[in-house]
Amino acid sequence: LLQGIDQEVFYPTPGAKSNEMFVIFSGGKFEYRKGQDLVLKSVQILQERYPDVVLVNCWYNLWPRTMNLMRLSPHIAFDLKGDSWEEQMNHLYQLNGLDARRIVTCPLMQNSELRLLYEKTDVGLFPNRCEGGTNLVLMEYMACGKPVIASYSSGHRDVVAEGNAVLLKNLRENTLVDHGVPFARWDEPSLDEVVESLDYAYHHRDSMRALGARAGEDMKRFTWGKTAETLLRSIQRS
Repeated sequence: LLQGIDQEVFYPTPGAKSNEMFVIFSGGKFEYRKGQDLVLKSVQILQERYPDVVLVNCWYNLWPRTMNLMRLSPHIAFDLKGDSWEEQMNHLYQLNGLDARRIVTCPLMQNSELRLLYEKTDVGLFPNRCEGGTNLVLMEYMACGKPVIASYSSGHRDVVAEGNAVLLKNLRENTLVDHGVPFARWDEPSLDEVVESLDYAYHHRDSMRALGARAGEDMKRFTWGKTAETLLRSIQRS
């Protein structure tokens, strides 16, 4: 079941981004499966290297219990403290040595508002461990003509390819266990590869913009109408 994008909402806006700061975007509800612990650690490393690195995240999680698996992360210390979403996130940034002054923590946003946010960023980072679908945030970001760094795994493989994304291919199998019972088998991206890819994007912004332009073209194949047609053909064949 491939997801689709609304081309009336998500489309490229060339030249909208200034070069004052290098802005990394990360989206999807905050949880271990989505790999935001890898985002936090890699951004912390990049912030120490370069003074102009900024993280913009849309991580608001309507199902906070799913965040508890972050305790499994080998990359960050996880402790939720605070009454509001912003307080909880700021506590995590401080706990893990990030510069909160260079992080924008977005509240829950309307889908129609996101394009204006995306156009202010340089690269999307999606080191997701598993996607049962195709990752709608990833697709909508790419549809705006924006380049991504993405794990070449599970549902991402239906969307990203060598020509339209920087692929994270150094993956190892990771079996998650709860009280001695395996409950998930996900791909574990390499932190070193994530950092290396971000560093490449930082130093090759023109090449990344060209990659984003190709991504925007490729996402035209994934409108809701076209993905619905694909589903209907599959049902008819079966």
